[in-house]
Amino acid sequence: MAQNKKAQELRQEILDKVREYHKEAFAQPEDFVPGESRVPYA
Repeated sequence: MAQNKKAQELRQEILDKVREYHKEAFAQPEDFVPGESRVPYA
């Protein structure tokens, strides 16, 4: 049973890290600045 608990803890840690990574890697800029901000298109 201890192994199962350890596996659950590791799984939760991985999920937390994935959320943290996604937040950092795919963060949107705060404000639009004309002439500087990227505008995704096509």
